[in-house]
Amino acid sequence: MRRWLPYVGSFLVPLGVALGRLALESGHLPALLASVMSLILILAGSLAWFIHIFRADSGCDGSELLRAFLVFLLFSYLLFRLMG
Repeated sequence: MRRWLPYVGSFLVPLGVALGRLALESGHLPALLASVMSLILILAGSLAWFIHIFRADSGCDGSELLRAFLVFLLFSYLLFRLMG
């Protein structure tokens, strides 16, 4: 499970930003609720990254983090390209 933490974080952070942006633009959700939901997703994704990076028994050489960061960049690019 801990091996997937950076990948989970790579999806949650851009998803939180996109959710907040869509909620504020659509007007269906109150601005405060949209901001809180977005902040929760961003913090959860960041926490997943930090748990993986700073745990003592990590034993990884950094290649997993590099792959997770590339997934983050690719998912962010595709998501925001689709959003316009």
